[in-house]
Amino acid sequence: MKAKLIAATLLFSLLVPYGVQAAQPTVEIDGKTVVFPDAQPKITEGRVLVPLRGVFENLGFTINWNQESKTAFLSGSGIRVQVSEEGIFALSKASNLQVPIESDVPPQIWEDRFYIPLRAVAQASGAKVDWDAESKKVIIVSASEQAKQDTPKPAVQTPTPSSPAPSQNTSVPDEDIAIDDPEGTLTANDTAYLESLFSSLDNIKALAKNDPALLCFYGLNNSDKLIPNTEEYPQIQVLCDNILSLTPTSKTEAIQAKAAEFAGLLKQEMTLCKDTSLTPYQLYEKTVELSKKRYNISLAYSSELYNYFTENSIGFERLFGEYVLDAMN
Repeated sequence: MKAKLIAATLLFSLLVPYGVQAAQPTVEIDGKTVVFPDAQPKITEGRVLVPLRGVFENLGFTINWNQESKTAFLSGSGIRVQVSEEGIFALSKASNLQVPIESDVPPQIWEDRFYIPLRAVAQASGAKVDWDAESKKVIIVSASEQAKQDTPKPAVQTPTPSSPAPSQNTSVPDEDIAIDDPEGTLTANDTAYLESLFSSLDNIKALAKNDPALLCFYGLNNSDKLIPNTEEYPQIQVLCDNILSLTPTSKTEAIQAKAAEFAGLLKQEMTLCKDTSLTPYQLYEKTVELSKKRYNISLAYSSELYNYFTENSIGFERLFGEYVLDAMN
């Protein structure tokens, strides 16, 4: 009886293809297959999760692991990402502001290994991520490789006797012109919009430093007896109106929506500060409420701005400065 059972087991094992037991996904970066020496990628809820080590070094990240907090810190060109079981966050160099990176599946510890959602973090680095369902392969093209592929080759022109003389007109047409940048592709129209927006936000913050009420609005003054200094309000009003009048491109509409909310909220704060019927404490209470709204708007604004930069592989800190995500804080 025992011999028959063993024979049946062997026969069943021969009939079942080995590959059916564990169809693990593979990862390819810039045409090269990533080799995982021990812990392997896995699919959870339709998403590919990979071990902390192996993939992200090939995308230019330096990885540090905090065993006590079970948190990974990934540092790359123009980006820092914090990953724990609580979620994935992009970190601002200039402040403690954390911008959430959305992922359908959270990071998780499995069999004593830390696993990270591959697509969410890879795209945060500016990489392009595709999935081949048939072969169960994640195909990644890094930001640096995309820049190489997108760099146009100089056209070779062969002049002929009948060819007209080359035009000397160097005017730039109105449509978007791609600006070559090793960190990604930025359009001329987007650049003009962003520079105007960032300039207005920076100037508003600079003017607000002389007003205790606006400092409270920015979360920088905890005094519960506010006596506003309205001297700079006319200039701040002009800057708010400038933000509200900006015309975004299709890629920056979500950014503009949050910037407009911020400008509108700031105008509300200045109206409150001019209300002489309010006591300093009443002004403080109302300002604190507006400050809470400002904080939520600033998080949403930073998230939209960060997503725009990463989706377009733009090294934002190098182009616009390390404080660019913190303009409303």
